Amino acid sequence: MAFSTPRGMRLDSVGNLYVADQNNHRVVLFRCVYNASTTTLTTLTTTAGPTTTST
Repeated sequence: MAFSTPRGMRLDSVGNLYVADQNNHRVVLFRCVYNASTTTLTTLTTTAGPTTTST
């Protein structure tokens, strides 16, 4: 996975990391799941809709 102009990162209250990827028009979520024996990292991506509107 490659980022193109990452513009910001945020952690939520449970430790998930959100990265705004400006030129790819998406937000990438790195979801962390912890338990007693393992830690799992899952990546989810969502893309933005069009940045222009028509009338």
